[in-house]
Amino acid sequence: MDKKKTRYMSGFINYKTVSCRMTEYEDKIISEYCRRNNISKSLLLNSAAMYCINNRISVDELLNNTVNETNYDYKDMIGNDK
Repeated sequence: MDKKKTRYMSGFINYKTVSCRMTEYEDKIISEYCRRNNISKSLLLNSAAMYCINNRISVDELLNNTVNETNYDYKDMIGNDK
């Protein structure tokens, strides 16, 4: 059986592998959230993307929530590197 297909009662669903780039800080935040809520990163990111699309979240609103110089906790990252 093809690893990129999953069999459900109503048939097969094809999957595509996608990668994304993120900072170590973003990965840390997302990983901790996923561990606390027992959800995979893949499911979280897919669900978040579909939520934004379905609710017509603007690109400006999305970009305001990305890591940048105003919201990046450098002290937290420096502390974790030691």
